[in-house]
Amino acid sequence: MNEHLDFRWMHGQRITEVSETSGVYWRFSLSACGSITAECLWRLIRDGRIAVTGEDHGQQFGLPAPVDAVSRVTSLLADAAITRIEIREGTADLIIHFDLPFRLEFIATSCGYESWQITASDGSSVVAASGSQVCYAPPVEESRVVTMIPIP
Repeated sequence: MNEHLDFRWMHGQRITEVSETSGVYWRFSLSACGSITAECLWRLIRDGRIAVTGEDHGQQFGLPAPVDAVSRVTSLLADAAITRIEIREGTADLIIHFDLPFRLEFIATSCGYESWQITASDGSSVVAASGSQVCYAPPVEESRVVTMIPIP
């Protein structure tokens, strides 16, 4: 396993806060340290079915009130601990598995833009960059210019 793809530090953590900006930029904060940010489609799967997606946020769907994806995903995952991280080869889709019947999927939807980023407490990041390339960005303290290193 590539040392930069060792996400064991995330195991046992929970998603404690979710925020969005303009329905495009999403941040999922972890309980002990780190975060996941996304500028792509994300969806929460519960018992094999879609429970909520980022695209649902603010949609009325004939309901009394628009869907609040922020509060829905936060409340559904409140007691769920991360057990495994998976990155699909070829597409760089990110799948977060939990100890409850949930998985949180980040689906890369662009060949040119970054889709998601996992940031550790030391400031290093693993990024789904353009063309579904997964790259490592060292902590900013290590270099003045952030250089993303492709991960084979």
